[in-house]
Amino acid sequence: MAVINRIALLLVVILLSACSTTSRVHQAHAGFQGKSFEYQFTNRGGDNAEGIAELSRVVHNQLRTSGLVDNGAASGKVDVTLTHYYMRHGAARALVGIMAGRDKIISHVRVMDANGAQLASFEVESTNSTAWGTTGGLHQKHAEEIALRLKG
Repeated sequence: MAVINRIALLLVVILLSACSTTSRVHQAHAGFQGKSFEYQFTNRGGDNAEGIAELSRVVHNQLRTSGLVDNGAASGKVDVTLTHYYMRHGAARALVGIMAGRDKIISHVRVMDANGAQLASFEVESTNSTAWGTTGGLHQKHAEEIALRLKG
């Protein structure tokens, strides 16, 4: 009986360790803390108009909360280009879990000065390969990663 309990506990630990949302940021740079930018969002990565509009809203709110946009006179522009967007439907996530694919958002972020010269460029990739995460949670994680990289 003790062996079965240990095996069950081990399986629970293994399953829970795979339930997290992950993000990767390529080409990090020095921060832009204390500067204000205009916000631009471009969709080149998905056809889920409602989900992508919500992602844009979440990113914009996170950048505003972080003091990076809508914070006085703009010294340039933050251009977030969505290059890949895939979210499983809630029913598919609940019924078949990981077999429904994995949620994934990839954005390319460029920061330009007032003259249009590029100051920084990086890519943020956020994924959730389990059935436990939510679309809203992945949107928020993606927005937080973008803001964190911009702040430095």
